[in-house]
Amino acid sequence: MDGNCTDEYTDVKVEWAVPPVKDDSRLLLVVTNTGTEPCTLRTHPVLRPKDGHGRLVGVFMNSGPQAEVTLAPGKEAYAGLLLRQSSKDVSTLVKDMALAPHGQSPDSPTGEGVLLEMPKGGVYVDDTARVTYWNSSSEAAVTPLFAR
Repeated sequence: MDGNCTDEYTDVKVEWAVPPVKDDSRLLLVVTNTGTEPCTLRTHPVLRPKDGHGRLVGVFMNSGPQAEVTLAPGKEAYAGLLLRQSSKDVSTLVKDMALAPHGQSPDSPTGEGVLLEMPKGGVYVDDTARVTYWNSSSEAAVTPLFAR
């Protein structure tokens, strides 16, 4: 094994970054190492909304951590997801997002990826959707979501 976090030994949850009554455009992805060995998250989540458009969610380029995130068994890492910057009226309802394998080392397979179910039966996403790099701190992961 090359140290990448694989689908087989990780669990990913989707949570609200802030209570949805205030703002339902910001989510927090939480990945947990369920294996018995440390593993490494090298870049950012590669997300594809299941909305029929086939596009990938963009990346907050300035959100990279100081180093790759290594997860000890049972530990978590986080990524922030800004779903849209416009109103729901011009956004698409998305019930699921495909998350590509976590390792992100292009020459090594890390699994098939997973389908993430969005909260509350779906979220509204537009073309401005962005995700942060994986981070060991949830606060650092969501900070770019509020910098406009």
